[in-house]
Formats: sequence, C-alpha cells, structure tokens
Amino acid sequence: MKTVKNFVENGGSYLGICAGGYFACNRIEFDKGGPLEVCGKRQLNFYPGLCVGPVFPGFQYDSESGAHAAGICRPHSNEKDQLQIAPFLCYFNGGGKFVYPDEKTCTGSDSDLDCGDLSKHCSFELSGNTSGPSITVLAEYAELVDRPAAVVKCKVGKGVAILSGIHFEYHAERLNNENTYLASIIPKLLETDSNRLAFLQHILSHLNLNIN
Repeated sequence: MKTVKNFVENGGSYLGICAGGYFACNRIEFDKGGPLEVCGKRQLNFYPGLCVGPVFPGFQYDSESGAHAAGICRPHSNEKDQLQIAPFLCYFNGGGKFVYPDEKTCTGSDSDLDCGDLSKHCSFELSGNTSGPSITVLAEYAELVDRPAAVVKCKVGKGVAILSGIHFEYHAERLNNENTYLASIIPKLLETDSNRLAFLQHILSHLNLNIN
C-alpha cells in the first residue's frame, strides 16, 4: 500500500474503477445493512470522503444480476474542465457514488456549498489545507436524485487519482449477449457508445497518458 501511495504522491497516476474506486477512498459503505456489507476506513485515502454503493440494486458477486445501463452526464459547469461530452449510457455493476463528509469544509465559487453533495460543485479544495487534495467531479449519475458524483479526479501530491463507480472502459460489444441480465442493456449501451469512447479518451488525458 505504501508503495502505491508513494508512486502517486511523487507524480504517478492511479485509475480505480468500481472496486478500485471504493478502495482508494477514505471510507466506504458497501451494501450497508445488507448481506454483503463492507464498511470502514481504507488506507490509500486518495479521495478524502466516502464512497457509498451499490447505487443501483441487485449486485451479487460472480453475477451480472446488478448490471445496469447507467445514465451518465458531465457536470453542468466546470471552470477547470470545459470539454463538452454528450450524456451516455455506461455499463454498471456494483459501483458507488462519491460523497464528501459533512463535517469537512470546502471552498470555491459557491460560498454556501453543502459539502455532502458534490453534484453542486465541480471542483474544490480542502479549506485551510492548501496542500491537501483538490477534487474535480468528472461525471455524475444523471438518473439519480441530486446527480451524485460517479467519477472524481483527486490531486494527490504531485500525482493524480481518478476514481469511478462506472465501467467506462467496457465496450458493449465485448459483453456476453447470451447472458440474461446483459442482453437487454447491450443495445442501450451501443446507442451512445461514441460518447462513452470520447469520455474514456478524456479520462486518459487526465491521467497524463499519451492517447495519440
């Protein structure tokens, strides 16, 4: 764990998708109160808040029962990230939403920002801690109340970590169309796949990767 933290803090990049997103938060609440419950603090702490999920029901290990074509959109306004990408449907199975803890204070263009709701603010820094991680919301769950954060970018020392509750890396054509749970969502995913691909390329650029 220390090796990973040192790598990122010294200029490396970390991409955590689904379980990797949960893993890199300060704390997680997975299936809280349910049979699969996993709650507690995590060591990497690239995202200084909480990841809560699954945000859509039905998840079971080694199954596609929780698979969902999640509606994803970019934040309404983001001064630091002006790229316009149309909304898209994205493969989801068990991922979380990123919540900022209420007891923390954050600063930015919205002086009365409720820090528990990242969807109202696209980029902020920890108040009183200028060396702390700055957080940018890169995508939101369009169909959920208050459009919670689905993908966040965290500045960690000299490096960067991107955490995602959605599987934007999945091409729908690679999914098993003979699976009962996937058969109905694959056509939906394909309809906006070009937008997903544009978002994927955008994410890779945030990770300082050469995508040419």
